[in-house]
Amino acid sequence: MNLDNLNKWLSLLSNLGVVLGLVFLGIEIRQSSLINEATVYQNRISQLESSFQSSALSDYIPVIQEKLETSGIEALDPIELRRLRDWETARIYRMQGQWRAYSQGLLDENSYDVMIGAAGRSYVGWERLGILFGRFDPAFLTEIARAER
Repeated sequence: MNLDNLNKWLSLLSNLGVVLGLVFLGIEIRQSSLINEATVYQNRISQLESSFQSSALSDYIPVIQEKLETSGIEALDPIELRRLRDWETARIYRMQGQWRAYSQGLLDENSYDVMIGAAGRSYVGWERLGILFGRFDPAFLTEIARAER
């Protein structure tokens, strides 16, 4: 009988250990998820900061953007057009990465709304530049086309 009681107690302790292990595993998964979200958010901020710094320090991009806004795409020479296409292509890739992070639950709603709104407002210009075809995720392009404003 003593062996039976010991076996029951050991079994109870073992089951309790499994339950506690699962609780701790759940806590660790939650913490890992929060860390991933924070990392994605920080990466997004770093990308935006780098992009704005690059634009601000560039001898070309602000001039090209101003020329585009005041005189239209036709006023750009071939080199300016190439620089603008490359700049905007990099911007689309950055936004596509944010879209992917959002679709995986790693980017907050507000950041996503800001990004998708900017992409939607830029969509027509990207079409005019001829840079939306063949390079990007079709689901992302559909999403930004719907957000077009």
